Amino acid sequence: MVNICDYELKKENIKLGDMIYKKSNACENIQREINIMLAPDNNYVKHCAVVMASILLNCDRTSSLNFFIMDFDITDANKNFLKSLTKIRPFNITFLDVSNFDFSMLPLNRDHIKVPSTYYRLVVCELVPKNIDKILYLDCDVIVEKDLKELFDIDLDKYLAGTVEDECAIINSLRLGLNYYFNSGVILFNVKKLRNFDLYNKCLQYFNENKNLITLQDQDILNGVLSEKCKKLHLKWNASTPIFENSVWKQDASFHEKLQAAIEPGIIHYTFTPKPWQKKCTHILKDEYLKYLRIVDPENYDKLTKEKFINKFFKKEKTKTHRIYTIFGIKIKTKRKSKKDIIKEDLENIMIQLSQINSKLDKMNK
Repeated sequence: MVNICDYELKKENIKLGDMIYKKSNACENIQREINIMLAPDNNYVKHCAVVMASILLNCDRTSSLNFFIMDFDITDANKNFLKSLTKIRPFNITFLDVSNFDFSMLPLNRDHIKVPSTYYRLVVCELVPKNIDKILYLDCDVIVEKDLKELFDIDLDKYLAGTVEDECAIINSLRLGLNYYFNSGVILFNVKKLRNFDLYNKCLQYFNENKNLITLQDQDILNGVLSEKCKKLHLKWNASTPIFENSVWKQDASFHEKLQAAIEPGIIHYTFTPKPWQKKCTHILKDEYLKYLRIVDPENYDKLTKEKFINKFFKKEKTKTHRIYTIFGIKIKTKRKSKKDIIKEDLENIMIQLSQINSKLDKMNK
């Protein structure tokens, strides 16, 4: 049997978003409203803006886009920043106050999650307007590459939600005693049906009855409550990091589905750390994040790309006896003595090596 790990994935073979909104100037009749829910804190607002930009640019003009931002203490400046994205395309934005909900009894047991914003989706039914029947929840570490109308138009009449199998679905299903385990970073909620389900209280009840099993906080809880009532969506709608790394899969999905999700991702989910905005990120599609960041926050984009350039051509290593600098591929090795001697010797050696580099560049220019 062919395994996804046997396929050498190349960036040039991946079909990414082509910003269809910019390519069409024709006015088209609105055929649907697409409702999107995001839950950033102040530290994640800029990443939220990147998600929004990817949606605004990759959905065509037949859809009206409505963003609902779960708001605990988002500053006015950050709210205005998100509103300013209308320069890309007109859209509606609503900030939903979640300050009246208490999530203190729920665990924060993952190191990279410090605030309870991860639980805000549990109260989606209590906050969204009554005229909304369906809403798409997205984490703020995703990028939308395909028109969301295909996803949003999926029939959920018989289900409470549409979800995508998690990258570690088999292990987590066994741990919680479930037949199916989904990733909670992308959820298409059937709000109309959920209003009669009492999602929030059922989640609290599940947590209280299964505290000893909960390790992935909100994701475990949502799976425990919704798993058997979800429509399983194609992996392309939540293409997580392992699919692009040819990692060993722990899912039930077929090879064909995995390969299709890798080559034609609808939503890229940067699961795990480091994230694309962090120095050590090696994700094959890190530049997709930067592409949209450049549009919404040019100053931050310039900062990250400068760091990327420096990291590519300048590296520093330490051993017990030496410091090793690599500048444009040339290694400079210096002995470690006292701090004063080290600084003096390092500077002398660096000046010598830079002189050599300069000479080589002069020859190349000639």
